[in-house]
Parts: sequence; C-alpha cells; structure tokens
Amino acid sequence: MKIITWNCNQALRKKFPLLEKFNADIIVCQESEKLASNFFENYHYQWIGKDSNKGIGILTKKYPYSISKNLNEKFIYYLPLNFQNFNILNVWTHTKADKFGADANGNIIDALNYYNDWITTKKQAIIIGDFNHSIVFDKTYNWAPKFVDIKAHLYKLGFKSSYHSFFNEEFGKEKSPTLFHQKNLTKPFHIDYAFIKGFWVKSVEVGKPDEWLAKSDHMPIIIEMFSGMLIIKWLFIILVALAALLILI
Repeated sequence: MKIITWNCNQALRKKFPLLEKFNADIIVCQESEKLASNFFENYHYQWIGKDSNKGIGILTKKYPYSISKNLNEKFIYYLPLNFQNFNILNVWTHTKADKFGADANGNIIDALNYYNDWITTKKQAIIIGDFNHSIVFDKTYNWAPKFVDIKAHLYKLGFKSSYHSFFNEEFGKEKSPTLFHQKNLTKPFHIDYAFIKGFWVKSVEVGKPDEWLAKSDHMPIIIEMFSGMLIIKWLFIILVALAALLILI
C-alpha cells in the first residue's frame, strides 16, 4: 500500500497532478478545499472543515472506507476513517483552535484520548498528517502539549514514526524537512509525520523543495508499506510447510 500525506496550502484541485503521478492508494491532505466526492478522477474524496477553502481531506482509490461514528468536530482537525483492516486518523493540529469557537480543541493528546478506543480497535492503524509540532519547538515555545509528550503517548499506544524508523534518525535531527516556514529555505522544520502500527515500511520519501516549494510550504511524505499481519500469516504458512517437509524427510 502506498500512502501520501501533504499539506497542500489550499487549492488541491490545481495541484493534484503532482500527486497523481505517484499512483498512491491513499492520499491524506491538509489545508485542502471542500469539493464533490467524485471531483478527482479515479479517487473518492472525503472532506471536513470549518472553512470551505481550508480543511482536511482524504482521497482513496481502491480501499472502501467510512467516517467513524465517533467523529467529533470540536477537535480541530482530526478525521477518523474506518477501513476494512485498519484505521486512519488524518491530523491537522492547531495550537490556537479557539479561533474556531469556544469549545474547539486543538490539543492532540486530548483528541487521541477521545479516539483511544477507536484507535485500538484494530491491530493496524495510521495516525498521519500535519502535527504543526516538533521536538525542536519544545525548547523555544511554551506549547501544550510538548512534542516529547505526544511522541511518548503514541509510542505507548504502539505507534512508531515511519520516517524516523526507516531512516534511523532522531527526532529534531531530521535530514529531510517537511516544512520551509514562509517558503524560506533557511527555515526548515520537520513537523509532518506518519505514525504507524501493525505495518512494515518498505520505503519513505520526502518531497524536495525544488519540485514542491512553488506549490506549498510543506513537502509531501510518500510511504510504501506492507501489512504486518499479512507478513506474519505468510511466515506461519512457510514454517508449517517446512515442518511438514522435515517430517516427510
């Protein structure tokens, strides 16, 4: 399965050809606009948001899904999606969510606690998107929660960052930025993540600014992964076959 996350910085409809070439199974977007579900050829589009020009959406090609009945739009913004064998939580975190209303909540740990039972329902899950946070910011901003606490919470639930696991890089010392603040190459940060559970990562790629910066201040993350449960199943079949062969010998 190939999945992409990208904060497209609005106007997804104009930028979609950049994503289409990857032939991804699932595309998770932040800051995308409200569009008809059949707007994109070969993809089904689902969207939520308070502003029709800037919300969060997902495009799927072949995996049927539904929005979780647990959806609570006071959490800005989190889109929970049920797939047959896994769940996805699309994340676009806001540190100042109160601008969306008095009861709006942008605290990702609050959202994770609210969705905890849903997240842990299946052995495979993906929490992915624009977290607007980094362990680097823990030292410079008095934000709550701190990123180190977000990471610890996710790891406790069994999630690992696909990028950091694949490249064996430390948080805060990433070689591939996912954000160039104000499209400035001298202000690189890594604030977009794909935390996964129950999958094996085949490859991870982060978009390069020479191709993407004209379209957005964020770079996409492209991940190819396999179902961990499927791998375990095939290993079990192979072991059974080998055991049977040894008995015959």
